[in-house]
Amino acid sequence: MIRPTKHPRTGIYRVRGRYPAELFEVYGKAEFKVSLGTRDPEEARVQAPVVLAELEKKWRRDSLTFASTRAETAGREPIDLTRRQIEALAGEIYRNFLKDHEDDPGDPGSWKGQLDEELRLQDVFRKSNPMNGWQFQQRRWSSVITDHVSQRGLVISLKSRQELGSAVFKHMQAAQRELMRKAEGDFSPDDYEKRFPSWEAPAGNRTLEAIFEPYAREAELAPSTRNRFKSVIRRLLVEHIKRDDFGAITSEKLISWKNKLLEEGLAPRTIRDVHLAAIKAACNWAVSEQLLAANPAVGVKIIVKKRPQTRTQKGYTLGEALTVLTAAAGVVDDGRLFPDRYAARRWVPWICAYTGARVNEITQMRAEDIFQAMDEEAVDPIWMFHITPEAGSIKNGMPRDVAVHKHLIDQGFIEFARSVGRGPLFYDPARARGGSAVHPIYKKTGERLAAWVRELGINDPELQPNHGWRHRFKTICVTREIEEAVIHQITGHSETSEGRKYGDIWPSVSKAAMDKIPRFAIETPPPRRGLQVDGSPS
Repeated sequence: MIRPTKHPRTGIYRVRGRYPAELFEVYGKAEFKVSLGTRDPEEARVQAPVVLAELEKKWRRDSLTFASTRAETAGREPIDLTRRQIEALAGEIYRNFLKDHEDDPGDPGSWKGQLDEELRLQDVFRKSNPMNGWQFQQRRWSSVITDHVSQRGLVISLKSRQELGSAVFKHMQAAQRELMRKAEGDFSPDDYEKRFPSWEAPAGNRTLEAIFEPYAREAELAPSTRNRFKSVIRRLLVEHIKRDDFGAITSEKLISWKNKLLEEGLAPRTIRDVHLAAIKAACNWAVSEQLLAANPAVGVKIIVKKRPQTRTQKGYTLGEALTVLTAAAGVVDDGRLFPDRYAARRWVPWICAYTGARVNEITQMRAEDIFQAMDEEAVDPIWMFHITPEAGSIKNGMPRDVAVHKHLIDQGFIEFARSVGRGPLFYDPARARGGSAVHPIYKKTGERLAAWVRELGINDPELQPNHGWRHRFKTICVTREIEEAVIHQITGHSETSEGRKYGDIWPSVSKAAMDKIPRFAIETPPPRRGLQVDGSPS
């Protein structure tokens, strides 16, 4: 057991001993000495166990922190800090120390005694050997520095660590003087604090990979968005700024890049919604992680003129809808199309017309997503579409069940889905060589359908061949006075208020809404060969 001993010169009792071996590197020395602040031996015996217990708690905490830091930084190369970065880190330690004590700074005499003792020891060490004085500086705030550098996720070189140790030693003397002033009742602004620069992470922590990848993971970007944003930012850093460092991005450089993109003929809307949006989002994250002091994209804008519209109707007109649906009902399975492509032309336009779903929510659909459901109001089982992110991508990430329109059932859609059994209805995974997480094959199916619709003579550039069904469906829902909450559930639109998010739309309610949607009266298509209602070849 460690017993208190009397200081040979002052007579004040202290405890001394060795740090745990794993903390030698943290504290920069093997032995500790702590004053008990009394010359009374009885008081010293009482104080010693209390002080040692606190020390042991601190050692356990520091040991865990050090072990965690070593695990996190294993394999990382130490970096050299600039003078500005060293002063910025020292300034943060200075501010944290003041923050811990400034509301109740205590007795000015205690700060004066601590500072005087520190200066005295420094002088003693320096006189015995200049190197001893320097080592005292390095050890004095070693654990505080280790904690702070660890919290910053930094691995710094020995040279930078020594320079930081000297800077912190100097500034912490000023911090103690500041607390002495506050303890005397003077809480006027701290002029010393103004000298410290703000922290800017080293370039090694601000590369494209170092910032974009953790941002994309945290934001859970869709693969396509992730790929596009990263490509845009790489183009800015590598081609325009010619430096892989987010810290090199400035408002001026962003403006010159924006102007260059305009000169290259890129649409202002694309620059705003993709290029600048990507930079702003990634830099916002970097600021929140204290990797950047400010977002350089804030205030960088581009004028986007509203496109003049000549079409008054966003969705399909009845004539356009009938053109596409008649062609879909009459598509011929003559062997020139793969079965999945034939199925997509035959059914996807009709399903979009009777659900208002996004086209890729349908092209990714699987046979097992067609099921029967009952509820308290239902008399018979109801055929339902299960639109789910398990099949692919859903814009809001929320699954929903939508009743199958009676006209689809009458045309043989249920029999078609049963004939597939399991797996995708409208694409063949075995032919997915060109697909990827960024651009999956079911999206390509939707793109091919849009191109096919254009081939049918639906050429108005203001009509979106796939999304036009969504606009038309919602319009019909409104004309049939279907409740807004039911429309939102069927189409997968988010509710506008918190209260509207409560409650469920049962299958019977979804079916009742579908029963209000009128059938499309198409002309009887010509006889077609291939897949029949029961799924067997003709």
